[in-house]
Amino acid sequence: MIYPKLEFPKLNKRPFFYTNFVTTIDGKAQVLHPDPNPYWPMGSSVDFDTLLDLRARADVLVHGRNTVGGVIKRTDEERFKQKRIYYQKPKPLIYVVVTSHPDDSLVEYLTDSKTRHIVATTGEAEVSEKLSAVADIVRLGKNKVDIRKLSKYLFNKGYKEVLVEGGPHLLGDFIKENLIDEVFLTIAPKIIGGEIGKTITMVEGNLRPPDKVMNLEIIEMHQVENEVFLRYRVNH
Repeated sequence: MIYPKLEFPKLNKRPFFYTNFVTTIDGKAQVLHPDPNPYWPMGSSVDFDTLLDLRARADVLVHGRNTVGGVIKRTDEERFKQKRIYYQKPKPLIYVVVTSHPDDSLVEYLTDSKTRHIVATTGEAEVSEKLSAVADIVRLGKNKVDIRKLSKYLFNKGYKEVLVEGGPHLLGDFIKENLIDEVFLTIAPKIIGGEIGKTITMVEGNLRPPDKVMNLEIIEMHQVENEVFLRYRVNH
């Protein structure tokens, strides 16, 4: 276990938001390639186990429309359930899908006999009765989901620790609103290279001006063979 003593501070007015990514040495988080993607996974089995640890610690897992697909199957595995017990999280992990265009393909992912998951969408979005039957629909913003309103909604629901996994554009939205408190980053010992439009980094769609570049403080660093695990605190 890379982070055996994983504790987060309790905030007074909003949840504690953290994120986790794996990137190559040259900064690539994903190669845009049809499934099956020969570049995936980027990290090792240790990185994947760390991903499960960070998910197990959360009250809520936030994903965008394009990245929610394989998450629920992974969090239904027995070893994940044991990690929830270890972190004293008796309640089911809640999934929040942030999308301006919810459709019925989400029904398969969000149908859960143990709890109701959440779709955060806009006031203008069309939502089918089929999707509304399996998930709570929360409208936050007119034509784009308001991330600050989502933060307030989650806090009012009693959720204290929220893992924002992405994708990179959704993480960019959270960073734009200064809502990320810690970053967990795995550096995979790989160099992929890149071509325009074929690779993405861990944050997309949010180029910060020079005077607002996000500064972070490293608070943990671990090496397992040739892979490096970094934990940063954001200096707000």
